[in-house]
Amino acid sequence: PLWTLFDGRHVNKHMRDIRKRWEGWDESEMAEWEIRADQLSYSVQQYRIPIVVMVTDDLELATQTFSRINSLGTPMSETHLVAALTWGENFDLRERIDALREDLPEGWQEMNEVIFLHVCKGLVRLDMTRAGQTELVKKLKEETDLLDRANKGIKQAISLLAEKALVVRHELLPYAFQLVLLAVELARNERNETSDRAFMRWFWRTSWSEIFASAAYRQIRSEHDHLRNHREGPWVRDREIPRRFDFRSARVSLFVLRLALRPTLFGADGKRGDSRELLTIHGRDALVRLFPTPRGAPSALKQQIQGAGNSFFIDPNTKSTLLDRLKKRDNLSPEEMESHFIDETAHEALLAGNLETFIDRRARAMAWFDKKGWEIRQEKENFSETSDLPKWDDCSDIAF
Repeated sequence: PLWTLFDGRHVNKHMRDIRKRWEGWDESEMAEWEIRADQLSYSVQQYRIPIVVMVTDDLELATQTFSRINSLGTPMSETHLVAALTWGENFDLRERIDALREDLPEGWQEMNEVIFLHVCKGLVRLDMTRAGQTELVKKLKEETDLLDRANKGIKQAISLLAEKALVVRHELLPYAFQLVLLAVELARNERNETSDRAFMRWFWRTSWSEIFASAAYRQIRSEHDHLRNHREGPWVRDREIPRRFDFRSARVSLFVLRLALRPTLFGADGKRGDSRELLTIHGRDALVRLFPTPRGAPSALKQQIQGAGNSFFIDPNTKSTLLDRLKKRDNLSPEEMESHFIDETAHEALLAGNLETFIDRRARAMAWFDKKGWEIRQEKENFSETSDLPKWDDCSDIAF
């Protein structure tokens, strides 16, 4: 047993016990086992563990070294190092953050703990994109309420995003730095109608523009200035919704949030649905890939299956219900069809077994919804997702 190997007396006792139990073994066999046991015990007791001592006052250097040496071991983050450097008999940073996360709304308790450090950096005006700053350790020790202030801002930001954009779970957030910057400002100032409107317009614009894709210091600082001063930044839409339609893209997160904010949502059973409840319960799983890839499907269809045209915003447990209803004529009302971006031509194609055309037409309709939403939002100061969007099938320039 491994527990005996650090003490030769335990090894010898174990071998004596074996001699008593295993009758019929000759002396040579027992001697071989005893030799092997002694060798194993010796190897464990004499094993050398290399230790490299690095002495430096440069916390950033220590952080980088720590991360690189540990790159193949247990994943560790900036929080682990800062926690070690701020530890005291009455303060454990990671335990404190865990307690604060447990008090967050459901759906946010698994949020990355490093978010708290980013918000702390923002509150004391440090570079939020740099890890392992000595100044942060110093501030955490000096300003004992810093973590509580960060927590207040995070809670306010979560409340704002859940109320105005249906970001009811951390996984639905297009970019983590959106939460960070909102939390910094909301930790400093109380919410009001004017700031809510400015903050949400900033949220939609940065989601469309994918400004935080690189999370570079220059972009973070620029967007923080826009947010703090309620100053409008550039509206950019460099690309269409991605061909592979999943949550690895922030644009897909944005698209799903906009789907959820539409005034009418129909479930697979034809009844009116509740977007907030759907996202709260299922999160990302509420975006369902409805049709499986047919056996022997051509490469073009395989690609379509992964795209927007095969993605439905429904309860994932009702997938088979919607599939069955779509395979019959006149099973879906016009309102349901519109809710799911299906027109008559697309449905007829599906009934005729032409899955490619069905998916293609849905994808085009969803691309139009995406484009028109961006055009309207950048033009209107007080845009409302739930009232200002035209129906997608009212547009004459959609290229079917």
